[in-house]
Amino acid sequence: MSLDYSIASIMTRLTDWSGFPKYQLERRVDIFLTPFLESFVTDELKRPAVLVAPEFPLLSDLREKGARASRQELSGRTVNADYLLHLPGDAPRWLFLELKTDAGSFDAEQADLYAIAKNRGMRELIEDLGLVFERTEKRHKRKYEKLRSAIAALAGTDEEPIVIAYLAPSVLRTEAEKAVDHFFSLESFAEQDFARIPPEHRGLWPYVRDLLRSIRTPQSTAR
Repeated sequence: MSLDYSIASIMTRLTDWSGFPKYQLERRVDIFLTPFLESFVTDELKRPAVLVAPEFPLLSDLREKGARASRQELSGRTVNADYLLHLPGDAPRWLFLELKTDAGSFDAEQADLYAIAKNRGMRELIEDLGLVFERTEKRHKRKYEKLRSAIAALAGTDEEPIVIAYLAPSVLRTEAEKAVDHFFSLESFAEQDFARIPPEHRGLWPYVRDLLRSIRTPQSTAR
């Protein structure tokens, strides 16, 4: 069998398994989206976008304690923003991007945490990583070192403001737009101009496009 057959089979299985309870499609499909994410966000925002890291940790206690909470009153437990991107150039920004594939999965509490993180600012969020580093198991510490190194390697500074975006089914637009700075639809992602697809990834694109088209309809997948 060919590699094309294997990739097509994987995509078909993702679509099929998304109908099972507790199957988190976002966690499986995101790696297939990342080759196209920078070019898509760049096109949507009309400015360069650099993908920095997946799963950026945010202190979960901030939901109760607020943006100005001191680290002494925080537990170190985290939830994660799906992607951290940097928007260089004039008026540079940090961008937290949340991926949703389930049309019923908007979470108001999660959106509130993003708003709090935005107000807390990147400098404090980076310093929060120090608290997480201190309280995590030794075997995981190198992963936080890698994250901090990835951020430090950029030309960006921790003084730059944060913006929040969702990449989700368009049915979530009304709810999400109330809480975020930018809303990108999966439908728009799937219908990107082929000329804008990075040449090195054009062989993969038809499979990703067809997968996204297959999950457009509202789902009731439990989270």
